[in-house]
Amino acid sequence: MCACGSQHADDERVGLKMSPNNGGDASHIEFQESTDDMAEVKHKITKRYAQKDFKLLKTVGKGSFGRVFMVERLEDKKIFAMKVLNKQKLIERNQYEHTLSERKILEDIDHPFLVGLRASFQSSTKLFMVFDFFNGGELYSYISRGRFTEPRAKFYAAEIILAIEHLHLHNIVYRDLKPENLLLDRLGHIKLCDFGLCKEDVTGDTVKTICGTPEYLAPEVLQHKTYGKSVDWWSLGNVIFEMIAGSFYKQHCFACFCASSCSSLHMSRQAYRRSLITTGRLCSEKFYKLPSSSQEL
Repeated sequence: MCACGSQHADDERVGLKMSPNNGGDASHIEFQESTDDMAEVKHKITKRYAQKDFKLLKTVGKGSFGRVFMVERLEDKKIFAMKVLNKQKLIERNQYEHTLSERKILEDIDHPFLVGLRASFQSSTKLFMVFDFFNGGELYSYISRGRFTEPRAKFYAAEIILAIEHLHLHNIVYRDLKPENLLLDRLGHIKLCDFGLCKEDVTGDTVKTICGTPEYLAPEVLQHKTYGKSVDWWSLGNVIFEMIAGSFYKQHCFACFCASSCSSLHMSRQAYRRSLITTGRLCSEKFYKLPSSSQEL
């Protein structure tokens, strides 16, 4: 689930601390600050809050582990997005490692094009995370309406590159770059969200786990090979192509999944030229050599 104003339903995850040998008792899940008060993160907010300090306004998303609400902070009427997760469901679906990773990453990073964690707290059965609220929707909803012009695609791609680069500078591989995880704020700027599949401390091609969204997976992931940060650039190329050529991947999911690993991808010359020009201008050839003609695709 995209946590900050998006209405797209997907799985949501939140950082926590839990003993894997607790026998499935959700009451043993704890945030690292071990408190039922809201623990504000880093320099962004310094005051502690409790659930009673927020007013629920409406549901803006839901998924397998809980819901995301638009909430109002009572003291100043400011609007936030609050992700509320069910502890027991996290245990049953073995998601405690993902949730721990996501919260830790959100605490450590701060960037204009990354969604920032503002606060977190818990009850005996629920986990809560508070984010800035972004009401621009998902990039996916705009792509589904039609192709982007090249300047518009370049604008979004540039901001995505800066967000991914910031994660890579901290040795974090994102691993789930897709339009559904890209939110827009009220000014139209990108906000990358949902860090549950991120992998920390990656300095080379050492990762083996197969995860992510099939349409955007790099070939080495599909082929069960070790990989590193370069998989995010492959996914970026897919997103850029989708912005320029249309929602090809959503319309031909299975064919695209196979094409990424073992077969040729066919497209019109016009679509190929547009996607190649933009991708060539924005993406480094350090990891993947761009084809010199459509026959090489």
